[in-house]
Amino acid sequence: MKSLIVLLVTICIPALAYYHEPSMTVISTETLGLRKQALFGYSTTYQDQHRRLIVGAPRADNVGKIFYIDVNSGNIKEIQMPMRQSDNQNRTQDFWLGATVSSTNSYFITCAPRSRDFHNNYKASECYFGKTPDDTYLLPSLEPGMEISFNAGITTFGWSIASNSLILMGSPGSQKGGAILWNPQSFETLVYQEIILNKNKYPGFGYSVLTGKFLSDKTSYVISTTYGDYGQGKILFYGKSQYLGYALQHELSDGEVGSKYGAVMAAANLGGVRPSLIVGAPTYNEGSGFDTGAVYLYLQNYDANILTLKRIVTGTENGGYFGAAIVSVGDMDGDGLDEVAISAPYENENKGVVYLYSGAGLIAGRKWFQRIQPSGFNTFGLSLTAMDNFSDNGCKGIAIGAPDSNKVALFRGIPAITVTLFTTFPNLQKRQDKTIFKFSSGLKILYPANLKTCEANISVTIEVMHPSAKLANANSDGNIIFYNTLETKPSVINNAVKVFTPFGGYYDQEISYKISARLVKTPSQDTEFRPSQVMLSESSILTLFGSVSALDCEGTCTPNLKASLTTAIARPYISGSSANEIISITVRNDGETAYTSCLVLRVSPVLVLKTPEDCVRATGTEVLTCKPRASLGKGATWNTGDITLETSSLTNADKSIKIAYEIYDHCEKLSNSTRKHYEEIFIVQPVSDGIKIEGTSNSEEVVNVTLRDVEAGKRLEHIYKISNTGPTRWVGIDCKVQLPKIVNKGIIDIYVTVKTKTSSSNCSIDEDIRHASCNIPELSINDVVSIYVSFFALPTKLDNIIQKEDIKLNSKITLALGEEEKSFNITNTLHYNCDIVATWIIVLAVLFGLLLIAILIYVLYKCGFLQRKKKLQADSFRKTIKDYERFTPETYEETQAPIDDCS
Repeated sequence: MKSLIVLLVTICIPALAYYHEPSMTVISTETLGLRKQALFGYSTTYQDQHRRLIVGAPRADNVGKIFYIDVNSGNIKEIQMPMRQSDNQNRTQDFWLGATVSSTNSYFITCAPRSRDFHNNYKASECYFGKTPDDTYLLPSLEPGMEISFNAGITTFGWSIASNSLILMGSPGSQKGGAILWNPQSFETLVYQEIILNKNKYPGFGYSVLTGKFLSDKTSYVISTTYGDYGQGKILFYGKSQYLGYALQHELSDGEVGSKYGAVMAAANLGGVRPSLIVGAPTYNEGSGFDTGAVYLYLQNYDANILTLKRIVTGTENGGYFGAAIVSVGDMDGDGLDEVAISAPYENENKGVVYLYSGAGLIAGRKWFQRIQPSGFNTFGLSLTAMDNFSDNGCKGIAIGAPDSNKVALFRGIPAITVTLFTTFPNLQKRQDKTIFKFSSGLKILYPANLKTCEANISVTIEVMHPSAKLANANSDGNIIFYNTLETKPSVINNAVKVFTPFGGYYDQEISYKISARLVKTPSQDTEFRPSQVMLSESSILTLFGSVSALDCEGTCTPNLKASLTTAIARPYISGSSANEIISITVRNDGETAYTSCLVLRVSPVLVLKTPEDCVRATGTEVLTCKPRASLGKGATWNTGDITLETSSLTNADKSIKIAYEIYDHCEKLSNSTRKHYEEIFIVQPVSDGIKIEGTSNSEEVVNVTLRDVEAGKRLEHIYKISNTGPTRWVGIDCKVQLPKIVNKGIIDIYVTVKTKTSSSNCSIDEDIRHASCNIPELSINDVVSIYVSFFALPTKLDNIIQKEDIKLNSKITLALGEEEKSFNITNTLHYNCDIVATWIIVLAVLFGLLLIAILIYVLYKCGFLQRKKKLQADSFRKTIKDYERFTPETYEETQAPIDDCS
């Protein structure tokens, strides 16, 4: 019988690179005499047929300059443009010639989007078309009818250009107008332009443009508006219609305000017959960050013929502008999917970074494969251009502009081969020689289609872990290393391996092995670039872990497995009585050796909190698959170990805990394997003893109602507090509130409200206003829920009733707790009391007031308020008068003394 091989496959991401950084070529303007702010490298394009790189420097002077570089010789030459006006000295403003350059192998095109006349008035932008650097001419002006569509003829063509069989240009500075299509077949066809109207007057319409067969076999003209509706960017797809001109077919949006969604668009082959779309949003913000940037990946939906969002990749640094430039660099690893370069030109303090993603990794959401960040650059990556045939090995090169440094860096591409390790084992149970067996360790290699020669050496290391089994011809460390050269580009390589299994070994333990592969020398270790060098792709499988059993059976091994469950879960189980419970399952084999048995466990409704080492949880489920670490011989037993269940999540709504498990003789073939099913059910019983109802009113039991209360209205409230001190967590409790009969007479309004710690909701009152129905969503342990019954005696409604008899306001709350009910009631009596004050109260108040006045007078007297201030002086004066009367007139004048008339 063939033994099972259990493989643990790891995808290794080698520390290699798609582009050879040591051989980087830097093109700068040091010998051209341009000013510091020339922005050389702001835009780039490549013509692979001529091996010609065209670079824009929109601020090289007041107009801007275009240069072309022969990548073979490195020579730089300025392209002279036939300007519309002969007097260039009048051009004192920045025209930004070369803000965008675009090309095919047949022609190149660029514009000066900010053109003005000699009066410094804005006018139509000027665009230039060339088949060679020495054969360029000015594109014809728009027809008068077309110019009217723009702001008085003001256009900003050249901020975005897409070149193919037709030339598509955007004019994002126009508040109306649109994009223009040119036919580059001949000069005559360039005269007849077509316009795609900006009917909705989107601001920034034409910020980025692209052409391609995205929605069908017919070409779509894709135009972005970075501010779209209320600042939310849009991608608009237009198609040629027989009667409607260019009609809108499809649109995309990110829904974010101010992210500049659509500032960049790129097409890439990421599977299928039609291209996928990658959209940059360089000012996208996430959380509290700013301008981190994001890239949106759209894949084809062939059923609906639309593009659907697959993934959003976000930047990692504030102000980095991740997604400011995007370019597909073609399939470099031979998997049929394009690799993609994405820049963040303002990361690392404006120095800039370019990230390389494999196509498969971008779809799967894996991390970037290479991060290019050479020193000596600023805004590195503000422009990206793929360079076909630049590396002479079937891989595209890449030109990366750093305009703040006036530099362009050229990198040569390194093709990636995909290496997959595999093993082939014989049927060890039927081998004749019990002391040795052989197996094959192999490599499958996938090469890029255009790779001519391959310079690589792959080493394969094999290691066996077992107390008795050993590798034959092993090194001193017990391992074997094979070296495999790939000069002839073999698709499969096999290495034969021998393993000794001497008699008396303990083969109840499986023989484990580890097999790993690596590239002996990586291209990044060489400063010299060679087209035949290769790297290992991200999809390479370079490590295998596995085990194989050397046990033997007579004929087909037929185990006889039985399982039993061990647990301390009570029957019945009181809901909430424990936070968790532990179970374990023991499997015994009374038959022949079980090499690949397993146990599959399902538990509901509780969650599995902790699993033992022998068990693995299926992704997104509570299904455990448990496997013994070794084969189970006859009479052998195996225990899963403790499996912890989280029982704290149970509520009164849960009626039972169900534990179902199956054991399989052969886990790798579940459908054909012998299966035995077991099931345990534990009844769950809720406890309502801990639920307590308390009630109170915000007034006394007897409430005196005055005439003033009758006229203004009277408010009253019954408050019920429902608490849970028991073990069970209750959910969905139905609550009925019985209301007083007087409410039916329209005398008193009533409202019933349920308030929890986090929410508040009104209860529904029936048409007869006799009962209110409430729902308590959850009553956790040690939780309190309040129910408020609010009464309002309406103004003047009690007048004819309460003067004749007391009014009782009673409410009663009833909770439905399974088969049990709990209730509580509150009663208030409204008693009429007129507003007349008793006579004895008035008399008492008057007497008390007189007493206060007497006390006040006494205090003032004691303080001298009513006494004469100079009593002694007045007595002395009266005595003096009497003495004067006894004197004669003759002595009067002599004895006259001054009189003090102050009293």
